[in-house]
Amino acid sequence: MRLTVETGPLAGTTVPLDREHPTMLGSGADCALRIQEPGVLEQHAVVKALKGEGFGIKALGPVRVNGAEVQASPLQDGDVIEIGTTRIAYGDVQDQGLPAIAGYRILGVLGKGGMGTVYRAEQTSLHRQVALKVLNSAQTTDPAFVKQFVAEARAAAKLHHPNVVSVFDVEHDGDLYYYAMELMHDGSCEDWLKQHGTMPVDRALQVIADAAAGLAYAESLGIVHRDIKPDNLMLDQHGAIKIADLGLASAVSETRDERAIGTPHFMAPEQVLKQDLDHRTDLYALGCTFYRLVTGTTPFRGQTVKDILRAQVKDEPEPASKANPDVPQEVDAIIQRLMRKDPADRYQTANELLEELEAMLQPPQKRGLWIGLAATAVLVAGGAIYWAVTKPKEKEVVTIKEKYDDPLTQQFADRIKVLEAEAKQKDAKIALLEVRASGARDEQLATALEGVAIAHSGTAAATQATRLAGEVRQELARRQQLREQRRAAIAEFVAKVRSATVQPLDAYQFELAVRALDVRPPQELQGEQELIDGVAKLRDEILAKARARLEELRQAVVAARQGDDEQALATAIAALEAGLQPESRWPQQVAETLAAARQEVTAGQQALTAMQAARRQNIWQTYHELIRQPDGLRAAIARFDFAAAAEALAGFASNPEHGDAAARATALQGCAEQADLFARILEQRCGDDSLRMAIGDETVKVVRWDRDQQQLVDAYPHIKELALKGFTYKQILAHYFPEFKLVKIYK
Repeated sequence: MRLTVETGPLAGTTVPLDREHPTMLGSGADCALRIQEPGVLEQHAVVKALKGEGFGIKALGPVRVNGAEVQASPLQDGDVIEIGTTRIAYGDVQDQGLPAIAGYRILGVLGKGGMGTVYRAEQTSLHRQVALKVLNSAQTTDPAFVKQFVAEARAAAKLHHPNVVSVFDVEHDGDLYYYAMELMHDGSCEDWLKQHGTMPVDRALQVIADAAAGLAYAESLGIVHRDIKPDNLMLDQHGAIKIADLGLASAVSETRDERAIGTPHFMAPEQVLKQDLDHRTDLYALGCTFYRLVTGTTPFRGQTVKDILRAQVKDEPEPASKANPDVPQEVDAIIQRLMRKDPADRYQTANELLEELEAMLQPPQKRGLWIGLAATAVLVAGGAIYWAVTKPKEKEVVTIKEKYDDPLTQQFADRIKVLEAEAKQKDAKIALLEVRASGARDEQLATALEGVAIAHSGTAAATQATRLAGEVRQELARRQQLREQRRAAIAEFVAKVRSATVQPLDAYQFELAVRALDVRPPQELQGEQELIDGVAKLRDEILAKARARLEELRQAVVAARQGDDEQALATAIAALEAGLQPESRWPQQVAETLAAARQEVTAGQQALTAMQAARRQNIWQTYHELIRQPDGLRAAIARFDFAAAAEALAGFASNPEHGDAAARATALQGCAEQADLFARILEQRCGDDSLRMAIGDETVKVVRWDRDQQQLVDAYPHIKELALKGFTYKQILAHYFPEFKLVKIYK
């Protein structure tokens, strides 16, 4: 803990507190904080550790804590010590990640919304607590929005009405934009519902009446709120309702050109459809709010926002009296009229609604008379009678003191009154003790204490019960605030962890995405079940995506295999094999799905091999049929039509998919073409009788086919040489030309 000087020449000075050594405050040179101003003693006050934990202050001169003069007092986080004109804050509230804003001391977080965060703060110049709304940085990146927002906030600061939350100031510190407004100590109607459940009808009628009065004021200024809901109806310490953000919701919507801004559960049909809006749009939202107050639920529910918005436009809500049998029919009728789909069928002004609500809020014995007089007032122009009837009358209390002529009787009467008063105090004290000894806690205890205060009004015990109930409710509110802050911190941490998984998931690195979840949360959040559940949900999502990816790749192989598509199967197998590598990308938790994918690779490869074998068998069968068929290769050779044989082979040989069979057909095609060429040249040479020659006593003509020159070559020079050596022509042919098969001999 520490002391922080907020005003004076030492403003900004901080002094850490030591439990072992007291901290002296005063004007003396040996003081930890030397406050040199008139009236401050050399040793004016001392701050020291208390037994157990915490610190306290002991005054040696005039000292105030939170505005009250003290001699000695324990200190709580956020307390303000005043010595002379110097203000000193005690605690570490500014070390809790809260923003530092000049002129304000931030005390804690009240809530968060779409526009920004609302802090509980003290305006140091006026020593008053305020609600300080700081806009999200995303909202302030648009210069047009900032300009419009500042203008609307300044205009809102000019609004003054008992049922409208006052805006005190709008300012910015660099890129940090904020505005200060009236602090509503008891929170919103939504907070009330969370703490107490369904609101009693009489209380809800008063809430809606106060809100209607605020809307009537807005209507007179031409302002449409656009976001009336229980969260924006605030309770002050006297139980009155004030509308928050009046004039600011329109600034946001107009700047963004989004007429449909609002909260889905409370949006009018014309708002959903982005049609023109007016004050009747706010009356529809007030009807939805009224419905929620008296039933504890919203008029329309759905799985998605789209479902809720569709219902706002097309569906009729379940009557409030059916959702809660305690809702009278006349109240149900008001809600139904407020929520008519066509604005023309609703109340046309907030004042029209207010008149009907005020009639219902009159005591039963006066309600009929009020209605009759109000009807008369409508007939009389000017409305003077209406004001005379509806103006609240001050209660007149007449005290009659009993007096007796006999002094003794008077004495006994006075004694009886004293005894009655003592008995009343005693009964109240007993009732209070019974409640405190009952073991009731939290909300139950507060309600019981309030019951004692009501039942025994005017007694000291009732006063004590009221104080205790207030303390209990304050503690409950503090705990609720801490829970909300913790939930917000958990949500922020889970969102941060989720963002760390995006890049690995985009790259299908699922194991890396799982490891990204192993981030140690802040110390204060460790062990929180909500955080554990949030991270577990993220892990389940990652594993589901990993399994879906494996199944997608596997199903592609299954589909190609079942479709008997060899090319598609080969492509799918390649994709699956590539997707499985490296194995380190897959978490251990998807091992079963991973094994199924590997099995599918094996099954796919087996199917692909079978398809390829069948295809090759079909090719060779076609090749053999090409040779054997009646007009095929064999028939063409039989009739010495080598050109036809080559042509029969050409189409088959040119198809690269025929593989080895195509290569063999190509070779045969070449032989057929050679044979055709040889036959044509041989026929030509035979025709001009150029193949005859004499060898010994026989006349022959021998030629050979020169494959390189692609022609018949005269073999005479070689044969003559052999003949001179005594070889016969048969020996010559057998020994010299054994490789030539196509040799023609003419005698």
